[in-house]
Amino acid sequence: GSRDGTYELRGRGGRPALVVLGEGAAGTGGVLSRQAWKHFAAAGALSLAAAFMLARTL
Repeated sequence: GSRDGTYELRGRGGRPALVVLGEGAAGTGGVLSRQAWKHFAAAGALSLAAAFMLARTL
């Protein structure tokens, strides 16, 4: 870092780090994965509902 005894955490190419995980990295990864799949499923359900409503109005 800019001062003695400090560190600078950076991602690839000097960009900001996206996620910093400690000892519980495996558990955190699992939680984030499950949340992502739930959001993906919800988006699919909303897309199907929108397609159904659009088909009924045409």
